[in-house]
Amino acid sequence: RELNGVLQEEREFLVAKGQLEHDVAEWLAAPEDRKSGSLLTGNKLARARTWLVDRAGDLTVNERSFVQASIDREDRQKDEAAARLQESLRTESFYRAEQAMRAVNNGDAVTGMLLALEGLPDATAEEELQRTRPHVPEAEHALDAAWQAQRERAVLNGHRESVWSAVFSPDGARVLTASADKTARL
Repeated sequence: RELNGVLQEEREFLVAKGQLEHDVAEWLAAPEDRKSGSLLTGNKLARARTWLVDRAGDLTVNERSFVQASIDREDRQKDEAAARLQESLRTESFYRAEQAMRAVNNGDAVTGMLLALEGLPDATAEEELQRTRPHVPEAEHALDAAWQAQRERAVLNGHRESVWSAVFSPDGARVLTASADKTARL
């Protein structure tokens, strides 16, 4: 049984290597400006990548060069995609900062803060995009502006249910609240 497995694996390699030889011939014959269209992708590239490690001696110089060129192109594409993603996130952060400032200027500081926070990286976020978002100073400035513009200065705790009403003393130093929990607090 073990010999059958080895023979089957070798047969599969030789069949796939025959296809690789055909692909290499196409790549070598292609004009320079079209060579990248002949390179390996997907499953074929994944398989050939393992051959560079496990069976490099079974590959010709041209085959190794072809597989390496395919790997290099895939790596460049990944790098370019990552750069585009970071630029998109940067643009979104600028937009969030702009929205935040608009909300602050319209008197809604809390919404401004929330929008500005969406434009900033958050190392504790569950979403990877929010953790790896680039820092945009404009979002930080919008958050600071919203913080300074907010009117809420403190959260008053004590009621266990919704507050129905609040009355402030003439000097604004004290507040009396009435709640659905049938209590009043000063």
